[in-house]
Amino acid sequence: PALVSFNPEKATTFEAGARMQFQDRHITINPTVFHTLWNDIQVQSVVPNAATGGVLIELQNAAKAKSDGAELEWSAVLPNNILLFGNIAYLDIKYTSLGSASGITLKSHFQDAPKLTYAAGITYDLDLSSGADITWTVNYSHHGEQYSTPTDVDQLLLKAYGLLNARVQYNSPDGKFSVALFGTNLTSQKYAVGGVNYYANVGAATYNLGQPREYGVTAQYNF
Repeated sequence: PALVSFNPEKATTFEAGARMQFQDRHITINPTVFHTLWNDIQVQSVVPNAATGGVLIELQNAAKAKSDGAELEWSAVLPNNILLFGNIAYLDIKYTSLGSASGITLKSHFQDAPKLTYAAGITYDLDLSSGADITWTVNYSHHGEQYSTPTDVDQLLLKAYGLLNARVQYNSPDGKFSVALFGTNLTSQKYAVGGVNYYANVGAATYNLGQPREYGVTAQYNF
């Protein structure tokens, strides 16, 4: 196939936020809002290949889009060495005009752009009489539904999912050595992080599955 040229993608972002601490720095709240203007957005488009009767994937330029969103990060230090933390983010993004890209309309969904994501967790530090300490951490993260590709014909709606992770770590008294046991996706959540709908061309769809439940051990020594 012939080489296809495309323009650089440009984005201008306006952001406002605050970094606030209360109760002798035991409570932290960081809100942020933003507005982004996009020009010549680069998208991968599936186009027919006249020479073979199949398809090609070309990098093309859509014209313009805008996105608005808000984020909030927070943490709270509680008695007995307990830390609560979390974040939440909302995103609204849409095309405002179209360029030369094929397979996209003003109502097309953006790729990998969930409207809502959030996470929360808790950490507990246990101080031992030897001077060492053990840290337990449990966190949960939620990813809202999103679309797998930018073009309508091969787009898949990926369902929302949540992941539960945990970690326990031992730190030596001198701070030089640590060992940790961790587990991710403890509930064995089945979820997709990508995929392509090829039904219009070859009658099948593919999904890229996320990581299954995993366990591991890490060790670290600081010289």
